[in-house]
Amino acid sequence: MTVARAQSRVRAAGAVAVGLAFALASWGATAAERFKGVTLLPASGDYLAVRDTPVLEAPAASPESKGKTKGADKAASAAVGDIKKGESVEVFGKSGAWLAVRKDGKPLGFVPVDALAPLLDGALDRPVTGSVAAGGYACRYTIRFEGRTEVEMGPGRIADYDAAIACEKTFSRVNFDSPMFMSEIPHQGGVKPVYQITLDVVGASPDPDQAFSTILFYDRDKGEVALETAFPPDWLGKKKPAPKRVADVAGALAAAVEIALAAWGPKPWETLAKGGR
Repeated sequence: MTVARAQSRVRAAGAVAVGLAFALASWGATAAERFKGVTLLPASGDYLAVRDTPVLEAPAASPESKGKTKGADKAASAAVGDIKKGESVEVFGKSGAWLAVRKDGKPLGFVPVDALAPLLDGALDRPVTGSVAAGGYACRYTIRFEGRTEVEMGPGRIADYDAAIACEKTFSRVNFDSPMFMSEIPHQGGVKPVYQITLDVVGASPDPDQAFSTILFYDRDKGEVALETAFPPDWLGKKKPAPKRVADVAGALAAAVEIALAAWGPKPWETLAKGGR
C-alpha cells in the first residue's frame, strides 16, 4: 500500500469516528406495528451502538431519564438488558426519541436514538460501470468493491473500492486507477444517515506524500450525492456541479465519480495528461 493511500484511509477513518456519539437514527420505511403495548412508527435497518446503553422494556419519559422516572413510569421503563459500544442491532420501529431493537432475530426493547448510528452496507454484488464527459474528455469508469477497513467503532465501517478510469479526447488519452472509500457510519456523527465518499488520485498532487482527494456526501434519506470539497481545494473548477439523485449505493458511487470528474479544474487534467502521477 502506498503512503498516500494509507493516509487516505486514516483520514477517512477519522472522519467516520469523530463525533459519532451525537449520531441520531432517522432512516426507515416499514409498516407501523405494536411492541409491548407501544405503537411504533416506521423505522428499520442495521445500527451500531456508539456507547454502552441499557435496553428498556418501554420508552422512558425522555432519553435522559434512562429508566429513572417516577411512579408508574418507573416499572414501565425498567432495564431488560444492555448493549455494548460497537455491538450491532436491528431496528424495527420507533417511538418518539426511542428505537425498538432486536438482536439475532429476538426483540429486546427500547434504546434512545442518540445511542445508535445507522449503518450502510457499502458492498457491491458486481462492478459499477458508466461514462461521463469531463475536462474536455470522454471518460469511462469501472468501480469494484475491494473489501472493508476496520475502524475504532467496529469492523466493516469503511468500504473500499477501486475506480478504473479511462478518458480520451483528440490526441490525448488519460488512464488511471483511483482508490475510493465510503464511510458505512454517518459522517462525523451527523443527525441523518449522510455518508462520506472519497475519490483519491495517487501521485497527482502538489504534495508527493498526499493524494489529490475529492470529497462528496451521500445523503441516503434524500437519495442524493453532492460535492463537498477537494484537497487541494483550488484544483476544483469554478463551477460546482449540481447534486445527483441516486437510488442505492451503486448509484451513489457512480454519481460520486461523475460529479468528481466534472468538478475538477484544469490542473488535475493537465497533471494526469503529462503523466505526473
